[in-house]
Amino acid sequence: MWIMKWLGLGKAEREQAMPTSEAFSKLLRVLNGIDADNHEQARYLAAFACLLGRVAYADGFISSVEQASMKRMLSEHSSLNFMQVDLVLDIARFETVTNKGAPDPTVSEIFARLATEAQRHELVDCLFALAAADEVIHPSEWRAVEAISAEVGVDPAVVARIGEGYAKYRR
Repeated sequence: MWIMKWLGLGKAEREQAMPTSEAFSKLLRVLNGIDADNHEQARYLAAFACLLGRVAYADGFISSVEQASMKRMLSEHSSLNFMQVDLVLDIARFETVTNKGAPDPTVSEIFARLATEAQRHELVDCLFALAAADEVIHPSEWRAVEAISAEVGVDPAVVARIGEGYAKYRR
């Protein structure tokens, strides 16, 4: 229950809140240790990493090209050093594979709450770019991007517009 308190949910909200995944909880602990002064940024990055992991694993495995792409994206969206990025991605990758890429609605809800509209749109672009990292977007990856986009509140028309830039990779 400490995670709900840490997320800023009072007792009444904690009783109604859905539990977070083990992956998200581990990432929060790591990121909180890295930057204890910026809890909101830690939650944002943990959610971002978990959502990247879902798309990377949508086709049943995470390729080395996808891992490199995830690393670049997390580096660009945080002030973490390369060792910290590696640690966060190792946890995200391990937990994603262990959980077989199962969605965690709580992670999407947290991301949606913390991210601005521009950041949500940027997430969609990152998810498509990650799916296209190996120059092929499998149907399962495309569906994962669409599902995550809906979960974080991005208008389907915006998703379609962003997806147009990656249509050549679609199979």
